[in-house]
Amino acid sequence: MRFEQEAPLNTAAICERLKQVRIQVCGTRGQSHFASLLHLSPSTYNYYEKGRVPPVDVLDRAARVTGAPLLWLIRGEPTDFALESLSKIEVPSSNGTAELPDNTAQAATGTAA
Repeated sequence: MRFEQEAPLNTAAICERLKQVRIQVCGTRGQSHFASLLHLSPSTYNYYEKGRVPPVDVLDRAARVTGAPLLWLIRGEPTDFALESLSKIEVPSSNGTAELPDNTAQAATGTAA
């Protein structure tokens, strides 16, 4: 059995795609909120946006919370994935509540629509 040699992962692109997802679902100023959704400190999450490749469990959590395809986060596939298809995740208001998009509620409960 012969395997074709695949191109190495573009680690900078992984970090950039994670940032694009964060901006789409939490906005340009939502880095701390997105970090909390991933159960990370803001400083740890910031490392990932600045070029440190996140571990697979963080990418998996990001995919589950946002609805972005895990393979897209890792390899950019499918190439026709549209960031605009992701739902916004609201930052909690001062009373501590926020409306979650359908994909977040499903990820939290493990159920599908």
